[in-house]
Amino acid sequence: MSWEIDKKFYLEYGHRVWSQELNHELCAIGDTACACRHLHGHSGMLRVFLKGDDLTRGMVTDFKHLGWMKDFIDKYLDHKMMIDMSDPGFESIVGYELSPSVKGSSPFLFKNGVVINLVKAPFDSGWIPDMTDLPFMSEHEHELIEGFFFVNFLPTSENLAKYIFDIATKVMKGTATVSRVEWNETPKSRAIYSA
Repeated sequence: MSWEIDKKFYLEYGHRVWSQELNHELCAIGDTACACRHLHGHSGMLRVFLKGDDLTRGMVTDFKHLGWMKDFIDKYLDHKMMIDMSDPGFESIVGYELSPSVKGSSPFLFKNGVVINLVKAPFDSGWIPDMTDLPFMSEHEHELIEGFFFVNFLPTSENLAKYIFDIATKVMKGTATVSRVEWNETPKSRAIYSA
């Protein structure tokens, strides 16, 4: 006997699937544009499923134990543009070059002598710009750069579902088992990643 519970989280986010290619024979007539190659946004919903073979105090776990996820989504993913650090359009999109990868060092953004360090987001989940001590930057420039969340993968729904699954599995270890994660980029389209 086992139980499964789930919690939904909502977010607004943007991304670009720079590698999109279509088999035109499978598409609806006239619907063959690779629109996901463009920067675009979604009203997304993700759903985290937790399971347990035993109940503790009558529950798989308290839903409040997913408060960390709400905080993470609200601070790092909601209203952010998720950009793959290997996107060939990175510099055009972000407006800064990305430092070449050097083993053991953190990446940084640079342009015209300006350097913005990137720091790891919680749970080693991605990179965010370190916006402290940048007095030379206008409020407008600051807001633009702050609106990015950088990842080392193509931010498709499939990869984002696995990404959240891996984070949740790490954080919830010893509390509950993550059985699957659903990432809905629209009410009609979703990806599911399960153990």
